[in-house]
Amino acid sequence: MTTAIVDASVVVAMSNRAWLGYQCVECLCRQQYPRSRYEVIVVDDGSTDDTPERFQPLMRQGRIVFLRQRIRSGSGPARNIGIEAAK
Repeated sequence: MTTAIVDASVVVAMSNRAWLGYQCVECLCRQQYPRSRYEVIVVDDGSTDDTPERFQPLMRQGRIVFLRQRIRSGSGPARNIGIEAAK
């Protein structure tokens, strides 16, 4: 299987900021840059709010990669998880 090559990977690490994070990611997904040339990776760092549910539509549409940590580890480790998943 060939892995798609992208020009940029945007990693958004968040915890308990569902509404704000969703607005940020929605804006990233509306860029004029060709969608096939970049990826958006959201890392939920142990949120207890509705973060996973809020991002379901974007995940179903294949517009983002959503990774969830059940236990909060902090923004640095969450970003590292996103970076490891980047193409």
